[in-house]
Amino acid sequence: MSNEVSQPALQKQFDELVRESDRSRLADFLNDQNISDVAWLIDENEEDAVTIICGLEIQRAAGAFKILDLSAQKHIIQHLPPQKTAELLNELPSDDRTAFLEELPNEAVRELIKLLNPEERRFTLAQLGYPEESPCDKQQLMFLDGYLRSYDPHLPMSGLWDMRIPTLEDNN
Repeated sequence: MSNEVSQPALQKQFDELVRESDRSRLADFLNDQNISDVAWLIDENEEDAVTIICGLEIQRAAGAFKILDLSAQKHIIQHLPPQKTAELLNELPSDDRTAFLEELPNEAVRELIKLLNPEERRFTLAQLGYPEESPCDKQQLMFLDGYLRSYDPHLPMSGLWDMRIPTLEDNN
């Protein structure tokens, strides 16, 4: 990590790298900063928040993301490419991921849950208070869909049962 740099100097370096449009140098610069400084850059440069997150190694992106305020987190998730969103959500510590998802509307949660790998999905659903049944079959996922709709009856049926969670039997 770099030595402590004043925020104006950090901003100046960032601005220069953005102007140069050299993603490789920008990524090196971002990955060399303290996570708190990266979060500060995101707060100060909302229009570049996605560029900053995409320039970070995924572990560092998750570290910065989890200390941002909710509005910045929402902005980033709404504008990240789906693959990067999936990587970021799967990399977040489960408690931080659950805290973030709890603040979102049910429809957004349903869509984001689909991006999690099966193990993280099962664990996150349990943390969110949804029934944790193993193995998770179509009937149980239909129950989960009804459970989500009980909070907002105007939501369309989600088809959660189409995202069947693999079981140990699937590996045979």
